[in-house]
Amino acid sequence: MTETITHKIIIILFSILSLIIIPLFSYHLTLNIYATNDNQQQTIDYVQSKNNNLQLNYTSTELSHLQDVKKVMTYMDLVYYISIILSLALVIYAFKQKILPNLLYYSGITLVSVIGIILLFILLFFNNAFILFHQIFFPQGNWEFPVESLLIQTFPLQFFINISIFIFVISIIIGIVFIVARKSIKAWTWPKK
Repeated sequence: MTETITHKIIIILFSILSLIIIPLFSYHLTLNIYATNDNQQQTIDYVQSKNNNLQLNYTSTELSHLQDVKKVMTYMDLVYYISIILSLALVIYAFKQKILPNLLYYSGITLVSVIGIILLFILLFFNNAFILFHQIFFPQGNWEFPVESLLIQTFPLQFFINISIFIFVISIIIGIVFIVARKSIKAWTWPKK
């Protein structure tokens, strides 16, 4: 395999991994900076396994769903950390091969494009996106609750709309930083002789 093809494969792999890492990083960042009430924070801590002693009076069906959310979050964290390790290896390789600026630039273009399209879809069709998300991650169907349920009262639809916008806007900003960083890194790392 020629060096150019190898470089293209590395850039494509890093771009794909960025589509995993950056939204998950943005998700974690959003949950740390987003203002939540006590019930929301207690539930978030529970699904993130920071607190296994949930003091709220959720029904058994709501608790079952929260257990499923906890499993999905654990799996997503595993994917997140493995992706970070793989990405670091690709960044080290890219740095040694002097293609780091292109690696960041093209992954930034990919992030802004893909995340921008997803954000637009969410803004235009949030209910459909919300349902699709739950059908993918909770196919057993235990995610629909009556409006008066404690879980829905604790996490109304507007909560999910707000954090989704935060997550995707942060991801797009990071993608833009990757794009803009191309020239700076190139000049700083490999000065002209």
